[in-house]
Amino acid sequence: MPRGFLAMGEGAVDPTIGISVSSRAIGLGADRRMAARAAQSRDAIGRHGAASMWLTPQTARALDRLDGLLLAGGGDIDSSLCRYDAQPDTAKLQHVDRARDECELELCRSALAEDMPILGICRGAQVLGVALGGSLLWDIESQVKGSRRHREAEGRPEPEHWIEIAEGSRLSAVLGRRRTRVNSAHHQANSRLGQGVTRAAWCEDGVAEAIELTEAAFVLGVQWHPERMAESAEARSIFAAFVAAARDCRLGKG
Repeated sequence: MPRGFLAMGEGAVDPTIGISVSSRAIGLGADRRMAARAAQSRDAIGRHGAASMWLTPQTARALDRLDGLLLAGGGDIDSSLCRYDAQPDTAKLQHVDRARDECELELCRSALAEDMPILGICRGAQVLGVALGGSLLWDIESQVKGSRRHREAEGRPEPEHWIEIAEGSRLSAVLGRRRTRVNSAHHQANSRLGQGVTRAAWCEDGVAEAIELTEAAFVLGVQWHPERMAESAEARSIFAAFVAAARDCRLGKG
C-alpha cells in the first residue's frame, strides 16, 4: 500500500483527505485505467503530506475522520439529480453512475455544512456547482455557439488551451497569475452559479473553467485535471494550498 494512504479502519494521519471515486476504480477487479487515474489524485496530495481515504457509494462514511474532500473526475451527473440550462440529449450523457452521484452530492453538502476544504476536479467541479445550487451546460459544443473543443485526447497531461483567471480570486492567489494554460477533457461545465459562488476562471469562449465559494475557507472547483500535470508548478500550487487548508481544518478541530 502506498505511503500516506489509509484504508478504512486504520489509524489517522494529519491531515486526511477523502477522495471520491467510482467503485470501479478500487478493490478487486478494478478497471486498470480508472485505478491509475484515481492513484494520480492520491499521489498529488500525498506529495504534500496528506493521507487519503477512498470514498465510493460502498465505502463512504461520515466525514468526522476527514479534514478535506477531493471530488475526482469521472462521468456525467444523472440528469434527474441536477439542473441543466436546457433539456439534455440523454444519448450524449456519458458514463452516468447514479449511485456515485447521490453519494458525492451528499458528501459535498455535508462538507460544505462543516466548512471543510473541498477541491473538485473536472466532474468534481460540476458536482460542487450542483451541490451549491447551480446549473450545468449539458454539452458545450451543442449549447455554446463558436465554442472551442474542450474534450481533447482523453488522459493527456499536456496543456491544451489558455484560461483567464479572475482578479482577486483565491485561484489567482494560489497560482500567482491571471492567465495560464490547462489540459482539457470535458464536454460539460458549470453555467448559472449558486448564491455566493463566483466564476474564478474562464476560457476564451466564455465557458467557466473554475468556481469558488467566496465565504468558505477553501472551496474550489477546477474544470481541468491538475493531477495529470502534477509536475507543473501550477498543479503543485493547487494541491499544496488544498492540503494546507485541510491541515488547518484538522488543527482547528483541536
